[in-house]
Amino acid sequence: MSTADARQYREIDVIMPRNYRKQLGPRQNRNYDPVYLERAIAAVRRGTLSIRTASEQYAIPYTTLHRWVNNNNLLAYGRPPALENLEEEKLVKVLLICAEWGFPMKSFDIRYIVQQYLNKSGKREKRFSDNLPGLDWFKSFMARHPNLTIKFAENTKRVRAAVNYEVVETYFANLK
Repeated sequence: MSTADARQYREIDVIMPRNYRKQLGPRQNRNYDPVYLERAIAAVRRGTLSIRTASEQYAIPYTTLHRWVNNNNLLAYGRPPALENLEEEKLVKVLLICAEWGFPMKSFDIRYIVQQYLNKSGKREKRFSDNLPGLDWFKSFMARHPNLTIKFAENTKRVRAAVNYEVVETYFANLK
């Protein structure tokens, strides 16, 4: 990636506010409380209520309750993720190790790492421009992994740095 491309991506890296409003329409998806769904399923499986009465009592659509009672809810809801769970966990471990070594990463760095990973693994994500995840993906990634935080690198005073031979040897041993 050339410096001009990197400069272009860094200019885009400004986080803008997102105000998503759900559009109302005839189709209503998941407009029920998951706790009520669990209670309704339990009542139907115990035999105390029929599916029809449980759907009316707990305000859950009949077909939804029927699907859940009969375990026919096998399809995942929504688009499959860009990275599998195992791949995301590996990325999180790498980011935590980098932060531990004193190399925190910004949003562009993380997105660029994901782009390089997708390119080298031969995956092509159509939703990403040039396989580079957007800021919305980054915000969702950070929300999925609350143990990660964005920290900016700071200059360290010489007294606090305390760099000696053992610290340098340990650092290079970790790099290997």
